[in-house]
Amino acid sequence: MPQSCRINHVHLDTELDSIMLMPDGKGLFPAVLLFHEYTGLNEVTVNHAKHLAAAGYAVLAADFYGVSNRPANIDEARSTHRIYRNDRLLMRERAKACLAVLQEHEEVDP
Repeated sequence: MPQSCRINHVHLDTELDSIMLMPDGKGLFPAVLLFHEYTGLNEVTVNHAKHLAAAGYAVLAADFYGVSNRPANIDEARSTHRIYRNDRLLMRERAKACLAVLQEHEEVDP
C-alpha cells in the first residue's frame, strides 16, 4: 500500500500543502507531478495519486492554490482558477516550484 506524507513548501509567499505518495519498497522511483482540477486539491486528486503510486510511481499531488486559498464552493473555485488562467507566468512558475519539490525528494529518480 502506498505511503503518503504532507509536504509543506512555499512559492512567492504562498504556503502550499502538497501530498507525496510513494510506492512500496525502496529505490529511485519514476515520478509524476499531479495537479488538481480547478476545485483544488481534494479526495479525487489524492485517489488518482494513490493509483499511480500503487503502479510504482512517486507522486506529488501538488497544492497549487495554497493553504489560505481553499475554495469552499464552485464560485470560489472559478475565481481562484481565474488567477492562474489569467497569469500564465505565475502558473508556470508555480508549476516549476512544485516540480522542484518533487525532484528534490531522495527516492525520486531525477
